[in-house]
Amino acid sequence: MLQSGFLRWTLVAIVVVLVLYLSGTVIGLCLPAAHAASRRVVLEAVPPEAVWRTVLDPDTQAEWRTDIRRIDVLPSRTDGPVWRERYRNGRSLVLATSQLIPQRRWERRVADPRAPFRGTWTLSLTPAGSGTLIDLKETAEVPNPFFRFVAKYIVGHGRAVDSYLRFLARRFGQRAEFQ
Repeated sequence: MLQSGFLRWTLVAIVVVLVLYLSGTVIGLCLPAAHAASRRVVLEAVPPEAVWRTVLDPDTQAEWRTDIRRIDVLPSRTDGPVWRERYRNGRSLVLATSQLIPQRRWERRVADPRAPFRGTWTLSLTPAGSGTLIDLKETAEVPNPFFRFVAKYIVGHGRAVDSYLRFLARRFGQRAEFQ
């Protein structure tokens, strides 16, 4: 019955995929569901007001964030503005601003119940000489153990934070030097 080479290799491929998935799930079960990643970068000769305008303007996000195709502003909720980020890879994510201290700090949370994770991003701006110190912190929870494994060992915790700060620094003609 298993004499066909095609059938044999198909079965081997299915078993390999299943073993990899189960291994990732078992490793994910050993990992904490919650994680945090924080990065800091200084933009020289860029005042906090300029950074603030840039990070709050949904109409220009696709100009400086190469991962974004577009942003759709959605009806606001009681806790603040809501939008859908549409990424170049075809995925999308609904986010909401849950805290806003003008010129100093915002907190955004995942507001998409279909997302495989929950969490917040907190961005703080502090004057640093003639520039701005930007502190971006991601706090997330990944309930699914397989996705937890992927988030830690394949994607990497903090990768999205690093990318965002690199895009932002590039917007101002600089290179992100993490502190």
